[in-house]
Amino acid sequence: MRKIEFRGKRKDNGRWVYGAFFQYHGKAYIIDDNNIDLSPEKHCAWIYSVNGIIEVIPDSVGQYFGIAGKTSILLYEEDIIQFNNPDCIAIIKFGTYNNEEVSEDNQSGYGWYIANYNMGRFDDIEDAGMLDIYTLKLIGNKTDNPELLEVA
Repeated sequence: MRKIEFRGKRKDNGRWVYGAFFQYHGKAYIIDDNNIDLSPEKHCAWIYSVNGIIEVIPDSVGQYFGIAGKTSILLYEEDIIQFNNPDCIAIIKFGTYNNEEVSEDNQSGYGWYIANYNMGRFDDIEDAGMLDIYTLKLIGNKTDNPELLEVA
């Protein structure tokens, strides 16, 4: 079973926190992993302490994507990654995407995808160094490093 986890930056001190995510009255919260017991059998969650409910900056929240690369990098939504070619960076996204650039059927999909910010400079994914996912590096995230997404 795939791990479902979120991260977000604390509103009070800007540190990253990890756990379950929820919104209430227009505010975003992460429940610290140490303060919650998710019980799929009972379809409920037990929260041990209100001290573990942490308000986070809504735009900083991202879901756990998975592990990739030689060094088993933990990746989250809105992380910025770099492929084998150092000039090729991309951002991990979740949601609706369109396949018009990669297939003739022009169908849309929903799920995890990689949004390229500078692919226009390359002829194809091989030239961009995107064929070997095990060479990718985590170089930042949209919240802490927005300057990485600025295309020269």
